Amino acid sequence: MLDEPRADEILVRLIASGVGWADLEAIDGGLPVPFPFVGGGEGAGIVEGVGDSVTGIAAGDTVILTPAFCGVCARCREGSPTHCLEHDALNRCGTRADGSVPFFGDGVPIHGFFQGQSSFATHALCRSTSVVKVPAEAPLEVLACLGGELCAAASIVIHAAVKRLEAIVVSGASGPGLVAVMTARALGFETIILVDPDQARRELATELGATFTVHADTDLPAVVMSVTPGGVDLSVETTGDRASLDACVASLAPGGICALLRSPGFIQPSDDALAAESRQISEMSRGCGSPHETIETLVAWHAAGKFPLEKLVVFYPFEHINDALQTLAVDAVPKPIVRFSLGLFGDLDRAGAEGAAVDEPADEPVDETTPENVDAVKV
Repeated sequence: MLDEPRADEILVRLIASGVGWADLEAIDGGLPVPFPFVGGGEGAGIVEGVGDSVTGIAAGDTVILTPAFCGVCARCREGSPTHCLEHDALNRCGTRADGSVPFFGDGVPIHGFFQGQSSFATHALCRSTSVVKVPAEAPLEVLACLGGELCAAASIVIHAAVKRLEAIVVSGASGPGLVAVMTARALGFETIILVDPDQARRELATELGATFTVHADTDLPAVVMSVTPGGVDLSVETTGDRASLDACVASLAPGGICALLRSPGFIQPSDDALAAESRQISEMSRGCGSPHETIETLVAWHAAGKFPLEKLVVFYPFEHINDALQTLAVDAVPKPIVRFSLGLFGDLDRAGAEGAAVDEPADEPVDETTPENVDAVKV
């Protein structure tokens, strides 16, 4: 059972939800989320109701959901709501400020508001800051994945482009890495270098805009210096691998920035290279700037044919959400999305016709030790 929306809340019927790293971390206990809770931090759907104090959003609006922010703290006021000082209270506690929860199951209170939404359900209650209105014709089933780490990856590159940076290294061809490549291409970066051990992923990265691809075992800094003397302005590390991080830092030009989307812990270099060359390492798992502005930009690019998310996506019926989580955990697909039977179109043919991969999951979860299972769901 789900509460009715309160004054500052919005009720959204979910069409689809991306499956993201935050979901895996919360399930594994890596995030301070109280159990039991409803996960899901990348939803998209149709507004069914709004509270009395909500403005700018009405029933029937088409929306993409993001983590919540307060809108009034110093970080929000300066245009960086991804670093909202109330982030954990709004996205991790699972309750409203008065301690009440949005969900009940058999009379048992269940925590919600995960990543501002809890989109692993047919309906979600959200605060108004979690809702981004998009055009009615926007393909929500594909765009649902934009509310989490893909938005963060894109925002990092968009923020860098403001500084007129022209060269980038991206480590890891998972969903966020490929989105970083796509964003760099859309923004006109001259040099886009993608690092990944998988040949098929490297080929996909080339199709999406990478100007050079490199196997993960290659001497990345040497390749980078041969392609762009002096190094790149920005490197984006998406794998959480220590050796990859070292290579990304060593590939930077003086004054360059290595953005960590998935860090194994903040790693200080073993020498003074960072200080000597004015290089920086920055933890950016939440991204930069305003997620609303980033999503609006990406939706517009997608509509214009400049941001082919379909090439990253594999759809799962919501009943097979565990399969979707497992394929993300073993990096078998760039971006899994679960779809609800109440969606605008319930059959799987529509997505296939639009170019997205469609997976018919087995009843058993994917076994990461079974290559044929993994190959069957690779993009």
